[in-house]
Amino acid sequence: MGRILIGIDLGGTNIKGAALRADGRVVRRAKIPTENERGGAPAVLKRMSELAIRIADEAGAGKRDVLAIGVGAPGPLNSRTGVIVETPNLKWKNVHVAREMRRMTGLPVFLENDAIAAAYGEYWKGAGRGAGCMFILTLGTGVGGGIILNGEPLKGIDDTASHLGHIPVELEGRLCSCGSVGCLEAYASATGIVARTLDRLAAGGHPDSPLRQIPSDRLTAADVSAAAKAGCPLARSVIEETGAILGVAIAGLANALNPEICVIGGGVSAMGRMLFGPIRRTVRARALRIPARRIRIVPAALGDDMGCVGAAGLALLRLRKGGD
Repeated sequence: MGRILIGIDLGGTNIKGAALRADGRVVRRAKIPTENERGGAPAVLKRMSELAIRIADEAGAGKRDVLAIGVGAPGPLNSRTGVIVETPNLKWKNVHVAREMRRMTGLPVFLENDAIAAAYGEYWKGAGRGAGCMFILTLGTGVGGGIILNGEPLKGIDDTASHLGHIPVELEGRLCSCGSVGCLEAYASATGIVARTLDRLAAGGHPDSPLRQIPSDRLTAADVSAAAKAGCPLARSVIEETGAILGVAIAGLANALNPEICVIGGGVSAMGRMLFGPIRRTVRARALRIPARRIRIVPAALGDDMGCVGAAGLALLRLRKGGD
């Protein structure tokens, strides 16, 4: 089998794991429920450690063949110390992820922000392969982001860079989960899309919209997408506006970074042309001419694998740099 890497993607609902060869090829995958409510951080770390060892076994590799475990997790976190400082969805504070998993597995463990891991996965083996500068936006319950520059993740002096979901797009805008107002996440996440749709429904008009038949507490971004594909003007308008707002944020990032590629992933990206069309039009209209011509805006290529692949790839990168 040879030496392998284990990538773990910690989410609020599920923990995904994968075994990879050192060349990045995935040879085994698994997914288990997070079940944070059953014992909190200690229990979840134990489940993650057991999953890592099980995946290695199922891949035909013994523990001695595992080079390292890379963990992608929501933050804020400190990747150098391996500590999750605080994560609202899991309600963890100051959890020593790398240290505790190292103790449980006897293997090197490296912690990374989950969106930065996703960005590195797409850079290493996905849509951004070989790019000198690229960034990713992951559109799910929230909006994650990661920047890769010259093969390295951009983390900032305090390990808080690349929080692209919290770029302001409105001066006095919607309340964001971070406590600020007007953040990209408040508009372009699945949560933001639903909230904006409900606002329009509450304002009246569009009496024939199929979205009126769905209870407000059950409406999802997937419902909005389906209605738009079926021709609902209200849903189409919401998605068009979402793409334009994303385009404004991406235009700003294009001007600041002059990247080759912007990768868009996450569940909301499945809206496809309805979303990507207004994004691309807005970037062409709002970014400076040279970066607007340079940037390619593309869907993620790795799907559910990108977080695990990126976490494993970053673990390999850190091993090669001496485990810093």
